[in-house]
Amino acid sequence: MVEEQDYQIVITSTAERAYFEVLDYVFEHHSKQSANSIALELLEHPQILKKFPNLGTIEANLKQRSEKYRFILFERTTKITVKIIYYVDEENKKIYLTDFFPCEMNEQKIRRRK
Repeated sequence: MVEEQDYQIVITSTAERAYFEVLDYVFEHHSKQSANSIALELLEHPQILKKFPNLGTIEANLKQRSEKYRFILFERTTKITVKIIYYVDEENKKIYLTDFFPCEMNEQKIRRRK
């Protein structure tokens, strides 16, 4: 029996900046212990995509792009809900995380983010 290879997750530089912007908010509004926990959970959450890369919902705001963008939701509290936006490179077995988008932001801003 051949075991299927897991996909590799790549965090783009844009997604990395967005991740740290989310953390700025988290560390400002939560205890250090809670904020550290949220930071780790936010990075751990997309690991399920390694086995199920097409699990996420199609991102309607990015349908005009050449890549097929999807998202999964990270919901920690009502104030900390983040869309983790990504696309799958099937040929190279890679998942590119492109954004950590706070859901309290205006959805239309997704189109303007790189």
